[in-house]
Amino acid sequence: MADSTFRSLRALCTELSRTAARTVLRSSAHWPLSRTRLLLTYTDPETARVRTLPVRYCRSADGEDIRVLVEDARRENWWRSLRPAAPVRLRLRGRTVDATAEVLDSSLLPQEARAELMAYRQQRPRARVAHGGVVMVRLRPRSRSAPRAGEATNRRIVVPRFGGPRTFRLVEEAIPEPGFGEVRVAVAAAEVNFTDVLLREGIYPGGPKPPSPPATTWSARSTPSGRGSRTGQPDSRWRL
Repeated sequence: MADSTFRSLRALCTELSRTAARTVLRSSAHWPLSRTRLLLTYTDPETARVRTLPVRYCRSADGEDIRVLVEDARRENWWRSLRPAAPVRLRLRGRTVDATAEVLDSSLLPQEARAELMAYRQQRPRARVAHGGVVMVRLRPRSRSAPRAGEATNRRIVVPRFGGPRTFRLVEEAIPEPGFGEVRVAVAAAEVNFTDVLLREGIYPGGPKPPSPPATTWSARSTPSGRGSRTGQPDSRWRL
């Protein structure tokens, strides 16, 4: 009974702490907490629920990647939803950043996971790992910058908010490089039906939140894939 009560109190304190951190990191008063913590938003593949979690982080030496240490991999389960890689959204120092999360589990990738841990400890020397193996999450932000002169571009329709066809926006951007485990496809045609209309208007249960594409079914062909992808040979045809 006492052990059960202790676990319940610990879970309650953890959730209260996370709620407070989410509130601060989303506000204009995010500094100095945002120096060491960010908000990680991902979709749970089992429940399809979108979850947002404050996590401690540090940047790689070149500033390109972001490292997150799972301090107790047996007790914390959120990282399992990202295996082996998954798209995520970050709230990083007051900015919203799309990224690819790559899980490095010492039970599967021992050398890479421990190398990431050593690099992490160079900036966070007091970091501790509970028994049960090392799990690091590497976050690689995706570039959403405007294309440079002469650079190949991608044009797509985006629904920035719920509403009618007037909400559509044409976006032109640099073609993103596929991340770990990802396949980049060139869309040839898109199917728009009544379900897509309901999704766009925000009245279809469990639908995606803006910004989102106006259609959910595409015909496409694959272009070069990212590292770790086991599918999507160049020029393979897809129906998504």
